[in-house]
Amino acid sequence: MAVGTTSLLGSATGAAREIEERFGAEVALCYQCKRCTSGCPAADSMEFGPHQIVRMVRLGAADRPIGGEAIWNCVGCYTCTTRCPQSVPITEMVYSLKGMAIREGRTAGRAPVPAFLKAFASTVERHGRDSEFEMLVRYFLSTNPRAAIAQAPIGMTLFRQGRLPLLPHRVRGWKALKSALRKARRRGGKG
Repeated sequence: MAVGTTSLLGSATGAAREIEERFGAEVALCYQCKRCTSGCPAADSMEFGPHQIVRMVRLGAADRPIGGEAIWNCVGCYTCTTRCPQSVPITEMVYSLKGMAIREGRTAGRAPVPAFLKAFASTVERHGRDSEFEMLVRYFLSTNPRAAIAQAPIGMTLFRQGRLPLLPHRVRGWKALKSALRKARRRGGKG
């Protein structure tokens, strides 16, 4: 929390406290104009619009969006942040809420986004870049293996066209990248 600001949450703990420490000063500037929500391309698929998420965070109820679907339906386009007249970092806050949900294991039964992100991160950590085939295998095994069978014809078409290689290609500077990823994981906690 910025020096000279007062606590929005009093004696709040956990997720609310963590969010306040990172974004409290900016969240306090929000006057609920709803410009963020009116410009959000995913607002129709969210049970809470971006302005409501900011309001919940401000009221110390960060557990509500963490436990809901809205943060997983956010497409990360930064439209909400760019439309905000107060420059509240809404997208960054949503990413933080997603990280907390993953860290706390509160993603079960949610949209498949957490499983997709985990599969993507795993392949990047192993190869220094995304391996679409490996990522899809990891994703479908962790979510719905039967869905992989339904997608197999599309995968075969992509493979025949040379657009879905089976073996990944490592990037140059892989060791430096792997070291940076390890440091990021240590700094960010589990994930």
